[in-house]
Amino acid sequence: MGPIIEKKPYGPMTRPEIIKAIKDRVYFLEDDIIMWKEMPIASVFSVKKFGEKLRESVNDLNKFYMVIDLTETKRPTASVRSELKNLYSSFKNFKHAAVFTGSNFMLNIAAKFVLNFVGLQSYSVHKTLEEALKEIEKHKKKDLMAI
Repeated sequence: MGPIIEKKPYGPMTRPEIIKAIKDRVYFLEDDIIMWKEMPIASVFSVKKFGEKLRESVNDLNKFYMVIDLTETKRPTASVRSELKNLYSSFKNFKHAAVFTGSNFMLNIAAKFVLNFVGLQSYSVHKTLEEALKEIEKHKKKDLMAI
């Protein structure tokens, strides 16, 4: 087991093994579906590290979908929201984000606010991973039919 991600914002002085653990929170669920497991407390630094991993992962894909796990996180700061906006706007092959929050009603509202702010054109908010994956499959089928 790797290093434990603590409930704190990480920055440039973060140890290399922690940086790897941060990047490992972005991974493939399927060939074109990326899991983004948000940090307990997101920072501009952690978003940049996620972005590096995301770019490496989807660079050669025609299109990709994301499942975003917000079950362990707190609402992002204004600077984190701004960094997310910069990151998401850089992807032309992004199709849909399905976010899940657990049963946290207030986080559902905050997630919709943040996703709208960062400029995602296609997103949905769910309580569970299973619901999020079903929504991704709907979008994949719709995208296939549009070809």
